[in-house]
Amino acid sequence: MRNKFDWEFIKNKLHNNSLKFSFYTTPLSFIKKDTLYFLKLIQMQRPEINIAQYEEKQKISLSHSPKQIGAFLCHNNNSSLIGVGLDIEEKNRIHPALILRILSPQEKKLSPLTPLIWSMKEASFKSLRRHPSPPQVLSQIHFTSLSPLESYKKEHYQDFRAQYKNAYLQGWGFTKGTQTYAFAVCYLGKPTNWPL
Repeated sequence: MRNKFDWEFIKNKLHNNSLKFSFYTTPLSFIKKDTLYFLKLIQMQRPEINIAQYEEKQKISLSHSPKQIGAFLCHNNNSSLIGVGLDIEEKNRIHPALILRILSPQEKKLSPLTPLIWSMKEASFKSLRRHPSPPQVLSQIHFTSLSPLESYKKEHYQDFRAQYKNAYLQGWGFTKGTQTYAFAVCYLGKPTNWPL
């Protein structure tokens, strides 16, 4: 059930080495649109994972598109992790006009308008769901940096950092050239843990 992306490559890109995570994805039809069943499948594969504990501590994010469902589970040992976000999007459903609506004039200069941009903002939005005053719209979250698109084994990656009020986020967007989906993951850490 584990996805086909090269997660070792992504793990090597982590700035915070104490962060550990797992990512699972499967076609939505495989689980008959039952999210609870999907979580049970994860526990069958990883019996040590207590899904209720992850949700209580805000270390799990779920996302689905019309044909795909995924879970992003994350934890670390020094309590700097505040929230995580996962987004899965069908690339052909994200029109450039939609992307323009969520970017500031400064952000528009950072990167071409790709579905990854939307997906990275959405993952950031979800990681902030338990913020004391969470954002109401995607445009309230601002990218502070976006790396150029990077290719590795026919997969395309883009790192990002973002900020919402006093909250600092970082993550990645990635997709395969032949795949119809764009994925993004994000984690929210305390400002004192923000890598420079």
